[in-house]
Amino acid sequence: MGERIDAGQPGTERDIAALTELGDLASASGDDPGALTKYRDALDLARAGGDDAAQAVVGVNLGRVRLALGKTDEAIADLQEALERSVACDDRVTQAAAMTQLARALVVQGNGVDPDGVAEELLLASIALCDELDDPHGTISCLGHLAALQIASDRLDEAVLHLRRAVEICAETGTPNAPVAVLEELSEQYELRGETSRALEIARWVISLQEQRLGGNGARRGSRPGARHELDEARMEAEVVRLRNLELVEKSEALEQTNATLQLLHGIGSELTSTLDLEEIGRRLHDRINELMSADVFGIAVYREEEQLLDFTLVIEDDQRITPFTVPVSSEDSFGSWVVRHREEICLNDADRLHKQYVLHRKPFTARNCRSIVFLPLELERRIVGVLTVQSHRRNMYNSEKMAILRLLSPYIAVALDNARKLATIRALNDELEAEKEELEDAYARIEYMANHDILTQLPNRRLLAELVHEYIALARRQSRVFGLLYVDLDDFKPINDSLGHEAGDQVLITIATRLRGALRESDTVARIGGDEFVVIVREAGGVDDVVAVAEKVNAAVRCPVTIGGSERELAASIGVSVFPRDGDTYDALLMAADDAMYRRKQSGKSGIYVSGAPIERTSRSDQTMESPSKTNRPST
Repeated sequence: MGERIDAGQPGTERDIAALTELGDLASASGDDPGALTKYRDALDLARAGGDDAAQAVVGVNLGRVRLALGKTDEAIADLQEALERSVACDDRVTQAAAMTQLARALVVQGNGVDPDGVAEELLLASIALCDELDDPHGTISCLGHLAALQIASDRLDEAVLHLRRAVEICAETGTPNAPVAVLEELSEQYELRGETSRALEIARWVISLQEQRLGGNGARRGSRPGARHELDEARMEAEVVRLRNLELVEKSEALEQTNATLQLLHGIGSELTSTLDLEEIGRRLHDRINELMSADVFGIAVYREEEQLLDFTLVIEDDQRITPFTVPVSSEDSFGSWVVRHREEICLNDADRLHKQYVLHRKPFTARNCRSIVFLPLELERRIVGVLTVQSHRRNMYNSEKMAILRLLSPYIAVALDNARKLATIRALNDELEAEKEELEDAYARIEYMANHDILTQLPNRRLLAELVHEYIALARRQSRVFGLLYVDLDDFKPINDSLGHEAGDQVLITIATRLRGALRESDTVARIGGDEFVVIVREAGGVDDVVAVAEKVNAAVRCPVTIGGSERELAASIGVSVFPRDGDTYDALLMAADDAMYRRKQSGKSGIYVSGAPIERTSRSDQTMESPSKTNRPST
């Protein structure tokens, strides 16, 4: 029935009321075209008389009938105008009716859905107004429409709450218009979702309501009016029996599934705790969870309590690894951070709509936001070690059974995660110790090198020279071989230091060291033993002549001009030669013999080569002589 106008007023108002009454009768008898005509005539009279209240009432009725005739856009226009007029004239009864009918029209326009949420807001406002006006019929009607809207958007549990209230109001007020059709639709939707127990519960609820409406059961059963009610009740009782049988089958299957799931969970737990590698833990867990539920997105975060950070070290979306990322526990935009702060789980089956109770702004977790999400704290010995998330691109994917599985798995995951973290810590400490060990070894190597080499020229120093000569003496003694020492002292080096400075002198020494290395064979060794003095070990020598040949190469290398400060300087050297075993069979003896020979050469006033113990005098290529030790004497060193 439509909204009513007081017919006790004279003139035009009486005519408006009469036409409205006729429209109501036509609508009640199913003659919507006839009702439309009467309501339009009534609206024309109300407009002509400037009666806003009457226009509001008739506009609601007109919009309702036009909606029934499929003229949705016209109905919305009529109802919006009626709502505005009812608000203007403070007719709250008509305002509530206008909001209810306008919500229905918007849902029809949206093909059964309410994408912008406007219809739901109108219905909630109408319910509040009907409660204020103590209008149980209006409240029940609005609750039924709101529940139907929520069923259409797959929000069944919310619909149950509103239908339960509608039924309670019917029982309290004796109102017979309980939304039975909406309850039947709810039962069907629960069955389609696979929740047979809920479907059976709602079906039994419908039968109870029908019995109450028909006058109770038992003694009054025979007095129920009409065969149609009997058929309806029989149909619902048959539906209950069908659902009951289906429930028994499902319970049996569910029991088998539960046993299989428990075995699977035990296997997963054993697998997780059998490895200490976090990557392997994550891979195995993702594969197993995908067998049990939708896991388009899967992630494990490690909680770093000291830094108050969550490291999402393993995140998989559609079987693809996502770059690891870190979020602070203080973040107001992270579900994982909320879980750590509150030590509670999150399960949202419509995250787009319900996320605001956990985060201020929902930022994309991966490439695109999922509609069903679960975040679970991973606890071990009352401390949080990490967070597990499982997400699906579809809504309503995680029911109580799925959550129970995840809760059963979480202790295993926590143990595996903690073990992996400890292993990572041990490995990091081992790596750190290994790095420190390498640094110490490098330091020891550098110290040893510095202890055995000249810092300026990088040649072996006096210490290393002594070690090498001792080794060569032992080897030559075993193999009856000969080797020689060349004691090289640069002549006139001091004037270079004095005139050009020590830096220029150092460059000359570096140049001479390079030349000496280049003049020697691979088997020979040159060392700097101090100042401008060098010692060469000549190995693999067949005799004195081989040693002298090397000495001549060294002499020639030194005599090449050296460029210093933009000008060339010529250098020369005094070279003393000693040979093992002729001139000694110890390091000290050989070095002293070579040093003494060099000193004798220098005392002669000529650069060149002097062979220790040479029996005869010989001339070098540079017209400088190799003299026998009988010509000069040098004090013992």
